[in-house]
Amino acid sequence: MLRKLGLAIALLLLSYVEGSAQAIVRPCVTLGVNNCPPVSASNPLPVTATVSATVGGFAPGGAYATLTATGSSATTALPAGIVVVAYNTGTTAVSCTLGVTAVANEDQIAPGGFFSYTVGANTNIACIDQTGTVSNLVVLSGGTGLATGSGGGGGGGGGSSAITTWAGGTLGAMANYGTSPGAVLVPGVNAFITNTPTVTANAGTNLNTSTLATSANQTNASQKSQVVDGAGNVIASTSNALNVDVTNANVNGQATMANSSPVVVASNQSNIPVNVAAFGGTATTTGQVAVNTAPVTATNTALVVDLRPDSPGIITLGPAAAANAVPFVGPAPSSSALVGITPVVGGSAASSLVLKNAAGNLYSVYAECSAACWLMVFNSASAPSNGSTTAGIASGNMVECIPISAGGFGSVNYAGGPPAVYSVGITAAISSTTCATLTLATTGFIHGMVM
Repeated sequence: MLRKLGLAIALLLLSYVEGSAQAIVRPCVTLGVNNCPPVSASNPLPVTATVSATVGGFAPGGAYATLTATGSSATTALPAGIVVVAYNTGTTAVSCTLGVTAVANEDQIAPGGFFSYTVGANTNIACIDQTGTVSNLVVLSGGTGLATGSGGGGGGGGGSSAITTWAGGTLGAMANYGTSPGAVLVPGVNAFITNTPTVTANAGTNLNTSTLATSANQTNASQKSQVVDGAGNVIASTSNALNVDVTNANVNGQATMANSSPVVVASNQSNIPVNVAAFGGTATTTGQVAVNTAPVTATNTALVVDLRPDSPGIITLGPAAAANAVPFVGPAPSSSALVGITPVVGGSAASSLVLKNAAGNLYSVYAECSAACWLMVFNSASAPSNGSTTAGIASGNMVECIPISAGGFGSVNYAGGPPAVYSVGITAAISSTTCATLTLATTGFIHGMVM
């Protein structure tokens, strides 16, 4: 009865409130006289309901940013979005945080991994390389929703793990079985070997001999490299050199043939080189001369060789009768160029001709002139200029001068005797004036034989 009365009163009150804009609705939580407090945090309204909600995955909003994490903290503004995902594209772990300064061991993101931040009131993000030595690019993506997928090197929902750091150090690359990884960091392993393996030292392997067993006699430097004879006696050493005794050796100095050690020459050696150090007490080095060079008596020593008095061809110095003289045979006629001299020929209207532009010997020269002329031969490698001549054999001097009548010829010929020696060069010239003055004239034909 009381419940019905209370409900009727409540309905009456509600109908009264609908007619007044200033009324306060106070749902009663507990039933009682004058006890209808308003709904508040301390007096909540109980509700019985079924709630169903779905949280979506991360949806990029198209806003991106990047920063490079190095040994020093790097910061950048966050891209637009309620959630920002930081991706580590580098090779070592990075430490990141919301703000402008990052230090190691904060939110660590492994290589290839990511970390999702709810931005809130933050405007910046900062990252630093966890090892302090490598530069890693961090890509930032702004959007909404819960980031899902692989967590990178640090692990994630079903993703593979690539451990590249260990206790703050960068691990070395993987090595094949049986191959040393080299001088790089590797994880420490506390292993127990159940069998006794055989260790073989390859060539060049440096073994630590401090842990190897040594024999009793290897106690000092003089005993570590001992050599013993067949009877086990230790061979002595002096000043780090091994003493060697030869049983059949003689004392220093020459000995008789019977007391000398034999020297055996190889059976395939046909010639035995001999080095003569001295002749008559004089070192041979003072008498050596180049090949095809005659020794000088005053400065070179030489081996004296006497011919037998009855050797054929030996004659007394000085004139001798034909029967006692050495015959001289001239060269036989031959077509070989080796026994001939190539002539030097000038034109029919030449004024000069260089027979040889270096020192040499003149065997013959002749000229034919269409007008009266003088054939001159100079000790020169080129034709001299017109002017006075100087007779002589010095450089530039006129050595020969032969007058030639018009239409005639004149010559110089040393055939059958020694040639004339020219110390500079051999040049023939045709002059229209006498020997005292050279006046070059183009009236001659010149032919010369020189060596």
